[in-house]
Amino acid sequence: MITTVIFDLDETLTDHEKTEKNTLKNFFQGLDGTGGMSFEQFTRLWNRTSDRLLQDYFDGKISLEQRRILRMQEVFENWGEILSDEEARHYHQVFVHQYLENVAVFPDVLDCLKSLSDYKLGIVSNGEADIQRSKLKGAGIDHFFSAIVISGDLNISKPDSRIFQACLKELNARPEQAVYIGDHIEKDVGGAVNTGMYGILIDRQNKQIENKFPNMTVIQNLNELKHALRNVDSNLSQM
Repeated sequence: MITTVIFDLDETLTDHEKTEKNTLKNFFQGLDGTGGMSFEQFTRLWNRTSDRLLQDYFDGKISLEQRRILRMQEVFENWGEILSDEEARHYHQVFVHQYLENVAVFPDVLDCLKSLSDYKLGIVSNGEADIQRSKLKGAGIDHFFSAIVISGDLNISKPDSRIFQACLKELNARPEQAVYIGDHIEKDVGGAVNTGMYGILIDRQNKQIENKFPNMTVIQNLNELKHALRNVDSNLSQM
């Protein structure tokens, strides 16, 4: 029987794409000059730089603080502006403040979490620990979760089974008692299934993603989650 429900954060509970796009637009418009770079070019540069430096952080090549500084320095360098470390820290704080002011959750989230009061709830998320925790708090949903495990705390990221195991340990739950809900087929569902959990893929954009793992199902929104959980329990009872 399923006793534990663990969620991904970005694009599952929080609308990270919408939040970051709005934040980047505000941040871009607040800059004094970008050498003629368009917002679309700036967004591509930002995403490319962020992803590369995040991987360097996970690989142990740079610290979290270095990642924050280098992102701003490398982005600004593209239009010839050289930032000191202190200036880069300042711009990082501006960006984070604007992001947290714009955190958006999907409209089905609050009712879903309220309906799961009979389950132990947790979060497993990739990202910077302080930022991810601030998102949950800013969105007003952090109190629903008994365990919040962020890759930045452990230097382990999904789909590594160890990050799922860390959350299960905090919740005092066995893998076969738990489901994990996320939007990424490999990092979320694959990681959960390989840990021994049941994986639920949330396909909000209806991409018609094929079930490619055992012990996996697909939903299009969180309004379908309770029904999916009942089906999982039914399937488990027949095994």
